Parts: sequence; structure tokens; C-alpha cells
Amino acid sequence: MSYKAEFIAFMARAGVLTFGDFTTKSGRKTPYFINTGNYRTGAQIARLGEFYAACIAAHTESGELPSEVAALFGPAYKGIPLAVSTAAALARMGRDVNYCFNRKEAKDHGEGGSMVGYQPKDGDKLLIIEDVITAGTAVRETLPVLHAAARVEVPGLIISVDRMERGQGELTAIEEIERDFGIRTFPLVTVRDILETLYNKEIDGRILIDGTPVFDSEKGINLPPNKRDIGFLFQNYALWPHMTVYENIAFGLEMLKWDKARIRKRVDELLALLKIEQFEKRYPAELSGGQQQRVAIARALVTDPRILLADEPTGALDQATGRQVMALFRALNDEGRTILMITHDLSIARCARRVVHIVDGVLTEGGDARNMQSEAAS
Repeated sequence: MSYKAEFIAFMARAGVLTFGDFTTKSGRKTPYFINTGNYRTGAQIARLGEFYAACIAAHTESGELPSEVAALFGPAYKGIPLAVSTAAALARMGRDVNYCFNRKEAKDHGEGGSMVGYQPKDGDKLLIIEDVITAGTAVRETLPVLHAAARVEVPGLIISVDRMERGQGELTAIEEIERDFGIRTFPLVTVRDILETLYNKEIDGRILIDGTPVFDSEKGINLPPNKRDIGFLFQNYALWPHMTVYENIAFGLEMLKWDKARIRKRVDELLALLKIEQFEKRYPAELSGGQQQRVAIARALVTDPRILLADEPTGALDQATGRQVMALFRALNDEGRTILMITHDLSIARCARRVVHIVDGVLTEGGDARNMQSEAAS
């Protein structure tokens, strides 16, 4: 297993990589979150330093990073333990490198100044060690600190994850940093690495479809999800913010290794079906809630699944858009597709042919939606 795959598994086990409905510091919505503040043990920070060191070693060997650097710089605050642990890991690999970090407020007594550890000198080459980059704001704040200390050169920025999101314009944050400051960024992994590594990831439990096990951890049965004929529609859309509408819809087919022409044809069909052709080059942040939901539906249907699982599909929509989504579901169901939907809205539940009411994990009512008691909406 490469250090990239090991690092992704390491983040998941440490609770650093999580999935849900999040808003980043830059105000962007994202279905995943990476919080290096969740590294809490000595063993974790030591292992993290080893991953950063492996990344530096790989890019040094390839010639992309210089073989000699004066120090590793960790911007306060999260960059501090990263720089220290990376320097320690490099030392264990036989490469002793200085480290330094800054104070948020300059000290006016003792050794004074804003820099701690190695004191940069004119002409030094420093690597910046950071956690993640969303909009590039932290890097823009860091460079003035370094240049105030000395006329240094920064040949590389090492980060744990490239979120592949746009910066302040059309370029990604990483591309903007290279354009504006001439600094190359070297991530341990990218978001695409994470998606490709975790796609079809084995989990615990047992799944039966029509009585046939498609997954059973005890028996070693694990039919890949892309062969289970299931599509999933998330409550919060869960669209990848760094991908366009077209790329979000096409992603599942790319994982199935479809050729580009076949992908183009299938995505075009769904863009037309959901009436979102004009949005194919837009990013999720540029769409309304209803438009994002249509993109999410298209993505769930792109592999033509026999079963569609929908988690609160109208929860974030206005009533008119919600009715449109349910009309689409009814049409899909009339074509023979099974749709299993979770909702707290009784009016939406009544659109179904069969309803099961569950309270605190216990089945309390089931049958025809038209015969449901009004208290089922609670």
C-alpha cells in the first residue's frame, strides 16, 4: 500500500476525515471535512510526521524539491506540530533539518521576536508545512511573516490534502498560489485520491437485496456497490464543490471506467431529463437548492440503478420544488424503479405507495400512505 492510501485510512481512523454537511472557514459548503485538530495522541502526531516526511522524500527524489533546505516552517497554530513532527520523522530517515514557527504576537522580552526555533537568514530555502488549503488565505498571511524575518526562498508548500477548490477567481487556490508567489504546492493526497481510495471501501455488517446477500462481513461477501444496482440521494446533496455539474454527474461512470463518449451521452440524457443542461459547467455554489437537488438526482441515476435510496430528498427545498421532485420520483417509480425514501414530511410521505412509520427505531405503523394517522408526521 502506498503512503497515500495509508494516509487516507489513517485520517479516517483518527476522525480527521469525516463526511456530512459542513461549512468551511471560507464559508463554502462541503460534504466532507478535514480537521487536523483531531490528532490528539503522541502516536498520531508521530505517524503524521512520517507521512509528511514521505511526501517530501518522494518529491525530493523526483527533483521537484531541492535536496537541501534550511528549515521547515510551521505557521501558527496548526502548522507548529506538523513542522516539528515532520522534522523529527526526517531525522529518523537520516536527514536532519531545522524547524521554526511563528508567534501570533511578537515577544518583547527574552529572546524576543516572532520566530521560534531556527532563525531564517537571507538566501535560505524554507518549506512551509500546513494542514489544508481552501481559499489560500493562510498562505497569503504566512509569506509576509517569513519575508519580514529574512529574504528567504520558498520552493514548496507541503499540505495534507488538496481540496481542489477554486481560490478567489477561476483557478484553484493552489494554482493561484503558484501564479501569485511562484510557490508549488505538494499535497500528501488530493480529494480525488480520497474518493478513489474510499470508493467501494469495505464496511462491517450485512446487506440483502431480494434475499440475496450483496455484503456479509462474516462470510466475506462483498459485491462492489457499483454492481448492487443502488443509487443514493443525500439530504444535503453532497455534491463535490470542486467539480462542475457535469463532473459531479459523470464521476460514478468514471469509476466504472466508461469511455468518454459513452459518459458524455449518458450525462447529456440526464441533464435533459432534469432540465439542467444550461448548468453543466457551473459549480454547486453557483446553483440554487432546487438546482443542486436536481444535479444530485442525476448523479444518483447516472448508473441506471434498480433501487434509489433518498434521504430527506425535499427537506431543503421549498414546497413547489419539493412537489416537482416528487413528481419526478413518481415517474421513475412508474417505470419500475424502486425508491426508498426517508422523510419527516407527512405530505411528502403520502406521495408514496407504501409507508412505514418508525419511532425510536421501532416500527409503529405501516401500510397505505392515505390511511396514515396524522400523528405520524411528528
